[in-house]
Amino acid sequence: MRTLSRWILSATLLLTAVGSTQAQRPGGGGFPGGGGGGGGSLKSLLITNKPLQDELKISDDQVVKFKEFAEKQAEAMKGFAQFGGDDDEQIARMEVQVKLMKERVAFMKSSLSAEQQTRLGQLEKQQMGMAAFSNAKVAKELGITEEQSEKIKAVNTDMNKEMREMFSGGFDAEAQKKVASLRSECQEKIEKMMTDDQRKKWKEMTGEAFDMAKLRPMRMGN
Repeated sequence: MRTLSRWILSATLLLTAVGSTQAQRPGGGGFPGGGGGGGGSLKSLLITNKPLQDELKISDDQVVKFKEFAEKQAEAMKGFAQFGGDDDEQIARMEVQVKLMKERVAFMKSSLSAEQQTRLGQLEKQQMGMAAFSNAKVAKELGITEEQSEKIKAVNTDMNKEMREMFSGGFDAEAQKKVASLRSECQEKIEKMMTDDQRKKWKEMTGEAFDMAKLRPMRMGN
């Protein structure tokens, strides 16, 4: 019982640390999800993803710094193999992961110019897609009302139901197209619920559209 209680306390503290780390992101973006883009933190992808580096106009000197930092973090992650499966070792692993994530956030904050940080924040919101409107910080910045929030939840609920039906037959290329189309339709529905000022603010928060498909790893031979 004591071990379980200690695990719950530690997990709670770690989750609080993760939440605090996310709040430091430029523009207040949250973890990726619901936006259908790229999969993975943009701060992590920026270290190695060329299209993302080009979009942020990353210099050659910055690329060298990114490479050195990536190698440093990769070396630190080799130590994950030492952790076993019991509670204390899993907690220790989580602590290392949080530490590495904090280092990554701090590194990006110190390595990017103000303009680059602003653009990265815009791309983070684009990657979030519809999930952005349910993000507390984004919703507050947009001035989403309680009534709008309830309507957004309803759109998400309906979308998830339709997506489950689409997935029932397998997730093939055709299903992927339908999902992308459905997400786009639902995104438009939500934006139509917003006021002109909110839509203008959202445009400022996301900036020029970026093709999130460029964030996906390239397959060998392509």
